[in-house]
Order: sequence, then C-alpha cells, then structure tokens
Amino acid sequence: MRPPDAVQPPSQLRAGCLAHRTPVAAAVAAVLAALASPLVRAADADIPALKEQVQSLQQQINDLEARQTKAALPPAGSAGGSSPSFNAGPVKVTLGGFVELMGISRSRNEAADWASNFNTGIPYPNSHNYDLSEFRLTERQSRISALAQGPADARFATEAYVETDFGGSTTNGNNNQSGSFAPRVRHFYADYQSLTHGWYLLFGQNWSLVTAEKTGMMPRQENIPLTIDGQYVPGFDWLRVSQVRLVKNFGHKLAVGLSAENPAAQVSAGTTAAAASNLNSNSYYNTAGASNAFASTTNLTTDYLPDVVAKVAFDPGWGHYEILGLSRWFRSRYTAIGAQTNRVTHGYGVGGSLLLPLVPKLLDFQASFLTGTGVGRYGSSGEPDVTINPANGTLAPLHGYHALGGLILHPGPTWTAFAYGGIEHVSARSYDVTTGTTTPVTAGSSPNTTSLYRMVQDDPMRVFVDVPQSVATDLMKVGVPARISAAGSPGPALTGTIARTSAAIDPKARTFRAELDIPNASRRLVPGQYVQVAFSLNDRGLKQVPAAALVFRSGEPEVAELASNGSVHFRPVTIARDDGDSVELSSGVSKGDRLVLNISSAITEGEEVRVSASEAAPPRTMAMRAP
Repeated sequence: MRPPDAVQPPSQLRAGCLAHRTPVAAAVAAVLAALASPLVRAADADIPALKEQVQSLQQQINDLEARQTKAALPPAGSAGGSSPSFNAGPVKVTLGGFVELMGISRSRNEAADWASNFNTGIPYPNSHNYDLSEFRLTERQSRISALAQGPADARFATEAYVETDFGGSTTNGNNNQSGSFAPRVRHFYADYQSLTHGWYLLFGQNWSLVTAEKTGMMPRQENIPLTIDGQYVPGFDWLRVSQVRLVKNFGHKLAVGLSAENPAAQVSAGTTAAAASNLNSNSYYNTAGASNAFASTTNLTTDYLPDVVAKVAFDPGWGHYEILGLSRWFRSRYTAIGAQTNRVTHGYGVGGSLLLPLVPKLLDFQASFLTGTGVGRYGSSGEPDVTINPANGTLAPLHGYHALGGLILHPGPTWTAFAYGGIEHVSARSYDVTTGTTTPVTAGSSPNTTSLYRMVQDDPMRVFVDVPQSVATDLMKVGVPARISAAGSPGPALTGTIARTSAAIDPKARTFRAELDIPNASRRLVPGQYVQVAFSLNDRGLKQVPAAALVFRSGEPEVAELASNGSVHFRPVTIARDDGDSVELSSGVSKGDRLVLNISSAITEGEEVRVSASEAAPPRTMAMRAP
C-alpha cells in the first residue's frame, strides 16, 4: 500500500482510498491502477472529440428543456395557469380559450362592433354619424383553441394549432333578436421542428412574419398589443394569412426566417374626371370572388406571386431585436383597345422592432416601424397599397410608413397596465386625367385651377388614322409600315408603323382607329397637325380600276373593254374592295386592258366607237359612238 501522502493520479488516489476498507478492495484497486494508467494516456488524444460530443449532448438537453418549457405554457388565447390536456394515442392535446364580454363606447358612430376602423370608418363632420355616439356589448372575441403536440424525441418535434373566435360576419348576423355570428379561423397551422439542426417549417394560417415577436422566432411568441379593441392600435404591423415559413435558429441568440405569404392588394382608385375622359376604366385589377369560395361581395385583386418576408431576430441577453425586409408584386390588366396587356409593378418594405425590459418583470418598452412602397395592407388602419396610373393602367405603389411605441407595466402577478401610441401615413398620388394625357397633380392643384402652360412630348409623335373596314384584314395589326406626309412640309415623307389599333369597327362610320408612333427628331410634325397617311397593302392579285369604269346594266357590275378594232365588249367583274374613287377587282380584267370610263348607256355590245380623249392619258379614256 502506498504512503498516504504520496502524489497519485486521481484514479490511483481512489484506489488507495478503497484499500483502507478491506484487503479484497486493496487487491482490486491495485489491478485497476495498473490498467487505468495506459488507458488515461490513450484517452489524451480523444479529448477534443469527447468535448464535441459533450457540447452536442448539452445542445440537445437545452432544446429538450426549451420544448418542455414551451409545452408547459398555455396555448395562445388561454387565460393562463394550468390548461386542460389529454392524450390521444401518442398525441398530447391541450385546450385553451376564454370567455369575454366586451363593452364598446365610441364618440363617433362607426357601426364597427368589436373592431374599430381607423381609416375610412371614422365619420367626417358632414356625416350624421359624426354627431352620433355608439354603444355595444359583444362576446365575439371569446376564444377557443387547441394545441396538438405529436411524438417527439431528441431529434425532432411536431405540433398543430387551431384557434377561433366569433368575428366572422354572416348574412343574418345582427343584434335584433339573436346575435348569430359565425366562428372564423384565426390560426390553423402545423410545424415540424428539427431539434438537432435548429430549424422549423411552418405551414397554414398564422401571424405574418412581419409581426413582432417577444423572443426568438417561434410561433405563439408574437408581441401583440394588449388592447381590448380587435383592430389593436394604429402603427401595429400584422396580418393573419396562409403562409409557408422556414426558420433557422442559431443557438438561443439568433434566428433567421423566410416566409411566403398569401397576397392581396388594397387599391385606392377614386376619380372626379368626366366619364368621357376617365382613363381609369382602362385598368382591370380585381374580380368578384367565386360564390363557392368567397362572399359574392368580395373582390379579389389579380395577384400572381406571394408576399415574401425575410427577418432576423436577436436575443443577446437583454432585450429582443428584429430587422425585416418585405417584397410585393402588383398586377393589373391594361384594357385599352388595341393595347391590351398585363402590367406588373413592385413594392417593398423595410422595418424592425425591439422589446426592452427596462425594469425586469415590472416595466417593458416596445417599439416598431415599417416603411416602403405598397405597405399599407400591413398596418392596422388598412391604408391603400396602390392607386391606378390611368396613362398605362398600372397599379402605382404608394409610399407609406408605420410606427408604434408602447409601455407595459406589471404591478402584480394578475395586473397589467399598458399605453400605446402609433401613426400610419400614406403619401397621396393623383393624376390630372384628360383625353389621352395624364400628368401628376402637385400641391395647389384643383379641378378649377387654370393651367399656366402645358408640356407635350413631340418625339415620337402619335398619329391617329380612321381606316376603312375594307382594309381591316391588312391594317388591323401592329407593325404595318406607313408613309406620312403633310401639305406644305418640305422633304421626303416620314415613315412609321402601326403601334396599336382599336381592334373593333365603328358600326356607324365603318372605320377603325389605328395609331402610329412616328419618330420626329427633326420636329417636322407638330401637335394638332393634319397629315396624309399611305399604307402598303399586301398584293393579293387584285386589279385596281377607276370607279367610273363600272357599269351596272343588269344589276351586276361590269366594265366596258375597248378592243383593238374599236369595238366595245362588256365583261362581268367581281369587286373585292371599294376605296371610293377606285375599286379593286378580283376577276373580269387583266393588266393592260383598255377600259372605257363613263360610257353612255346607249352604247351596246360590239358597237364600234371612237376615242375622244388623248391616248397619252390612260386609263381615263372616254368613248363616243362612231359616225
């Protein structure tokens, strides 16, 4: 046995201590000491690998503890405390909710029940509702929820969540006898969490990723204002929409998320222009919802891409911080005749939020903002995202910003006091709508303002031509070349092409409108000028003759051909196109035929005549009966 004061490795010290108890233990300790010494030396090289395994196990323990803590929380919408739960096979179901009776008193009558309208619902002094107050009782914000948590282990976890209230409107919902209001979907989603790699995938209806969080970026951790009003407070950015969300957690301090969310645009398209000059009618941007899926009064904008939100959240140890980016696309249909096409514009937003525990567990401060173009939909006030540019039918995004600040006081375990202040703003964009032109309206403009001057763009110039329907087959298409000339304008004719047509014939004039864009760098053409336009038509084998060559003796058109011996012979012809002073014939004549113009009705078939006009001016030849 070693002297008790000898310096020994830990394993040998433990063996020495055991040796004091029994002789058998001393023998076993000696053997272990002999074996442990080479094992300790061999393990020195494995220390880094063992450290990595320990860190990995510690991370899994932390994730499991976080999940247990999250599972212990009551579902969103519950009154807190212990929530009832039961097991359905391997799935744990936790129920939540509350019953609420809400009293509403507004100084101006909005007829808005449990959710105020902070935008168009507030009456102006010229409305009778401005002088009427409003009082209501409602239970429609009462909540029912259920959280289903599936099987989980150290690698993954699954869950589904549903929450409903009674805010749905119905055709027979009223306060007259029985307030029959319908349940509606607030949240209905599922998520899959990879605990090993720190990411989760969520799909279904949930708060938009734009909505601020209290911590991290996990569902049911949103920082929702504690207001009683169902529309919260101006400046608060939120949606509850269908989405697909992917989030990656880097430990417990950093989270990065990306979400593709159901789109919709709020369009402001008011006009005071006369019907004849209201070019807003050239933009088609929404359609009535199908009756089997939406209310008949619901209009849906013509969206084709989801809203995309990207967000980064920080939890450094004191406070919670977020920055985000938003991208949106707006589509309309330009319906001007001859220029129908789809128009797409882009909107964007940037924002952020923070939540600071100024006095831990007693006083919190929160703030958030969102700014960009086309972001009105995300604010509680429901301001417009876009307006219509009547010049081309596009949905023009409106610049706006939202901001919110709040203080939350927790004076006791069951008491909370709060104060919020917010603002939402959207910049106006207007157009002076006249026939064929649109100019932005600036400050000081009004419908009765007299213009000081008018600016025009004269390169290129647009030429309007009313074309006969007889050439519609050739000219009712884009890209047909043309020559433009003006009386008194020196130089060669200008050239251009048809840029657009009306694609319809005027039933009264039997013409259609064609528009040509003519390069005008030399400024030879000026606005309001009258010009002559000549088109090159396709050669279809037709023969053009003066209209005076036609004879209608038996009801069918004929021409009188002058033979080489001076006799007249009548031929039936087929008119393919009537251009007024001239006609085009598809049969009955050949190139080089000599035709008689304005022939006398007294001349008969085969009769000999003499030419009374100069032969040098064909085809205008007149004939007289030979003496």
